Amino acid sequence: MNLILEVGLNHFGKINESKKYLDFFLNSNYKYITYQIQKETFYKKFNFKLPITHYKKLIESVHKKNKKIGLAVADVKSCRDVAMLNFDFYKILSISLTNKELIDFIKKFKKPIFISCGTASNHEISQCVSRLKSNEKKRTELIHTSLSYEDVDQNLKRIELLRNYSDKVAYGHHYKNFLPIILLLNSNIKNFFIYIKTKSTKNRNYPDDKHAFSFTEIKKLNNILDECKNLFGSKYKRNKYIKTINDEKISF
Repeated sequence: MNLILEVGLNHFGKINESKKYLDFFLNSNYKYITYQIQKETFYKKFNFKLPITHYKKLIESVHKKNKKIGLAVADVKSCRDVAMLNFDFYKILSISLTNKELIDFIKKFKKPIFISCGTASNHEISQCVSRLKSNEKKRTELIHTSLSYEDVDQNLKRIELLRNYSDKVAYGHHYKNFLPIILLLNSNIKNFFIYIKTKSTKNRNYPDDKHAFSFTEIKKLNNILDECKNLFGSKYKRNKYIKTINDEKISF
């Protein structure tokens, strides 16, 4: 499985904050990271936009470590210049799944594309995928994402429905704890998108707060996933454990 770390907007548009995420990523065992660019209307309200020169440095630093960096996009106008840099893959945000101009723009780069489904209807998903040619579909992956924090809204079973539209389906985490990730460990999902933040604190609200894991929490998740993989094990037992009680061997 691949854990794809998402900075989202948790850098607040500050280069020094963004560098914290970059340093954490470069010094970790994770191989993939994404940054997000929202619509222009968002930046008129919030000064969270990073300069294009910083994105160039991000890409250069990530590639030096033989890792990969993706860009999550919302519309052509806000991302055009940045998107034309040397990103390894792209993610189309769920609010833009029906944006024909954006889909046509991103597919021209001939890179892997992840499309977040969010609350999109089956018809909208079908229409989105229909804009892709057969060779483009091979490098496109739908992302099952719930934008609710309620357990009854996670609808993990919907992942099977998404396979009617795409051979490959990823998971985008928007829940309050690790449970959905653990439940999907034994599925054939390869890519898990997980938002991160520098730390957990009641004194600071991040743009992607409730569904983002702090650096400490993401390390804890890593340990949990390692243990879960050991629990699944293989089809074959290593050996039988024998316990001796009063010189009698007891098998359990």
